[in-house]
Amino acid sequence: MKDKYPYLKDPRAIDEIRKHKWIESQKAGREIGFASAAVDWIKKYGKQWKEIYGKEFKDKSIFIERRRYRRFSLDCLAELIKNNILILAEVVDINFFGLLCKTDKYLQMGSKIGIHLLTRSIEKELICNGIIERVSQAGSRKYELFLKFDDYSQKQLENWGYFNRAKTLSPQKI
Repeated sequence: MKDKYPYLKDPRAIDEIRKHKWIESQKAGREIGFASAAVDWIKKYGKQWKEIYGKEFKDKSIFIERRRYRRFSLDCLAELIKNNILILAEVVDINFFGLLCKTDKYLQMGSKIGIHLLTRSIEKELICNGIIERVSQAGSRKYELFLKFDDYSQKQLENWGYFNRAKTLSPQKI
């Protein structure tokens, strides 16, 4: 019987497929592509995933799922807090799962970090937490970081009024 669970409409499954893509690309020594990673992940882990999360998906709105993956370009600054040290970062873009930013400080992958988003209006600031999922060199002494928000911070972001006015980036960049 064919598996009809909508993995590609479940943001949690998409997140896992992206991780799987990265891991398998590292193993292969080349980029394997999202479609290949999705097929492989569904074959290997889809049945278990559906048993755990399938019932929860029925209650989720497709609109909310699409909104979570929409990327925003924000006119704001991020202060990263690691071991009580404040590090300024330039926000590149953000979605409800994480923040892409640039900084001149190297931070180790897997590190837990506090994130303070500052907008031009004080009432629109937000404090959240995350983990550094990706670090890459972005020029001389510059680093690009992807910080994945924890579950509580994701919920805070969904209710953050600043997104209502933020410019949405093109869906092709997702």
